Amino acid sequence: MEYVKLFFILFLFFAILYGGYYFSVKVKTSGIKNFKSNGMKVIQGLYIGPNQSLQLVKIYDKYVILGVTKEHIELLVELSEDEISTQDIEAGFSKTLDKFRNSAKASKEVEESNEK
Repeated sequence: MEYVKLFFILFLFFAILYGGYYFSVKVKTSGIKNFKSNGMKVIQGLYIGPNQSLQLVKIYDKYVILGVTKEHIELLVELSEDEISTQDIEAGFSKTLDKFRNSAKASKEVEESNEK
């Protein structure tokens, strides 16, 4: 009789363990599916350090570059569809950043020459 009781307790333990695992996987996958948005999409990301990244995100007809850390998300640049092309995105995020870094340097040089 003791063996039957022990078997029942072990069976109950593993049933609860399996049920918890099944429930957590089901909630995790269904939660991600329900959170998708048609207006927002992460296009690319570039990790620049531990828990630090730059993310190119499309929000309806605009693109934004976000600085993302463990504690903070900051809007760095807002771009329109005219300023970024599909070729830039396919070339890679670092190439896209180089393009805007070069244009920022050029505009800074123009401002410095105007100040002189």
